[in-house]
Amino acid sequence: MATCNFCCANNRLNLPNKKFTIKPGDIIVIGRFSSIRWKVGYGWFSFDGNRKICGWYMKQIEDPKIVKPIQEIDLYDVYIVQPQ
Repeated sequence: MATCNFCCANNRLNLPNKKFTIKPGDIIVIGRFSSIRWKVGYGWFSFDGNRKICGWYMKQIEDPKIVKPIQEIDLYDVYIVQPQ
């Protein structure tokens, strides 16, 4: 199993190639959804009708019913962070 290079220390996720972190409650914008603001969360969540899983997720600000897992590629693509 591969190790996670973006370990969460003190409930924060390190962003690669950047000097900051994200934490639950922060607002982010990422490249693949450039016009959408997301609220970062950590815990149990469900998306696309799947069973609940525990991990990092983002919930759309304008429509909180839309939830997506934060994937590794997203960490490279975050370009706006508004702290909680």
